[in-house]
Amino acid sequence: MYEPSLSDFFDLDSCDFCGECLSSCPELGRRVFDPQGAVRALSRGAYVKEVLDRCSSCMTCNVTCPRDCNPYGLILYRWFERSREKAYPIRASLVMPLEQGNAWHGLMNNLPPDEKALLEG
Repeated sequence: MYEPSLSDFFDLDSCDFCGECLSSCPELGRRVFDPQGAVRALSRGAYVKEVLDRCSSCMTCNVTCPRDCNPYGLILYRWFERSREKAYPIRASLVMPLEQGNAWHGLMNNLPPDEKALLEG
């Protein structure tokens, strides 16, 4: 079984830890005291409660990242790791976006060509 890595979702090499992604977030912007430190800690694998417990998946962080590093992918990956650590029930894997062969993958495979082209960028 393929095991995803952080580099599949987040461009750590391009990130300069400016914190703009978290600062501009409508949900987290005023709640994260040190956005630069939070991004750095997340990239090292730390559990950053104010980010991981409050992210609403709006993906504003991806839109505002000046280096296109995909910070939302970083959050998704940390959620994925936590799901593995906490041993969520097997039924949770049916909807987790990083699990292969689940409902999300079925949906993506059945998108109309124009919508699939938008997502593939």
